[in-house]
Amino acid sequence: MGLASLIIDVVESSCEDPLTAMVTSEVLDENHLKEGMKRGLLEVHLKPARVEPKELVYRGVKVFFTEGREGLIAIRELYERLPIKVLSLDYFSLYSRLAKRTAESGVEYMIVYTEDGEALVFEGEKFRASLPGVRSVPALVHTHPAGHCGLSRKDVESGLELMMDRGLMVAAVTEDACAAIMYRVGLLDEEDLLKAKEGTLGGLNSVKFVRVNLV
Repeated sequence: MGLASLIIDVVESSCEDPLTAMVTSEVLDENHLKEGMKRGLLEVHLKPARVEPKELVYRGVKVFFTEGREGLIAIRELYERLPIKVLSLDYFSLYSRLAKRTAESGVEYMIVYTEDGEALVFEGEKFRASLPGVRSVPALVHTHPAGHCGLSRKDVESGLELMMDRGLMVAAVTEDACAAIMYRVGLLDEEDLLKAKEGTLGGLNSVKFVRVNLV
């Protein structure tokens, strides 16, 4: 999540219309990313390649941005595939045991994905998990009791606050591997922001809501 968030941030900061950009599909290949992390070097192909900076350091690994012409996907696809990819990869190693505790006790847990790729776990309260003031992170995920695979109005409001600071997604996961996800595509549109705050969750351009099974 951290590296993909970094790539998206570079594109959003450099392109007048980020959704016209393309990026190498390898950013969604966890094996490719692991190999690059071991080597201490990752090359990310973009189109257009007029981004600043041209080089960054991520967890001690040099990341270079260069022009690419083959094996590219629209960055819209990265926005849309990344949330499900992250949740699916982390379900068994992280969410399932926390969601099981929630199902047994009602106590919810919050997982904070940081810009440097860490996933920090915080214990909440019975039927409630919140971290007031937590912003400027790529993603927030929390557990819900089984049978409650959805986002509350408060969850949506927290998600909008996160996305105003360029966060990418919020989600709720349950013991039965269901995930309710709110994510953005491109920069958060002001009209979408107002509609979502009023409770309109469908037909938005920059904010999407999906419910998926992770297994």
